[in-house]
Amino acid sequence: MPDPEAMAEPDGAAVAAVLERLRAGVRQRQAELACLDTGPAALAAARRDAVIEEPSFRVEGIGAVRAFVERASYVLFARRQHRALLRQQNRFNRSAVLALEDLHDRQQSLALELGRLTSRLEAAAGAGAGSESAPADPAPLAVGGTAGRPGPSGTS
Repeated sequence: MPDPEAMAEPDGAAVAAVLERLRAGVRQRQAELACLDTGPAALAAARRDAVIEEPSFRVEGIGAVRAFVERASYVLFARRQHRALLRQQNRFNRSAVLALEDLHDRQQSLALELGRLTSRLEAAAGAGAGSESAPADPAPLAVGGTAGRPGPSGTS
């Protein structure tokens, strides 16, 4: 066990260096998180790459003979099998892109709803700061509630 007398108190320069390294790490992590928020750009890339096409065999010069042989072997032996796989993969890709777009739209609407509810809650907390009692009608602050909308019988 180290002797408490031998352990020196850290000097201000060492503490400042450690704090600076911590701050740099936090700034780096914040920058990384900011880069991850590429919603519409990522959706555009997914939409662009959703369709897979048959290979093209266009080559200039001496490679043209090789391209011709590859094209002929593809047409003779692989095209029929590949088309079914390409159709299946394209259907899946379209479904995935639609699901991603739906999730992105839902996330955006939930973020707007959260902001609206937060501002209403802060306004209610500011108005009720003098009184310690709970609000009389908590229904308007409920997420996805039916406050203010008529019920099935046409009454509220």
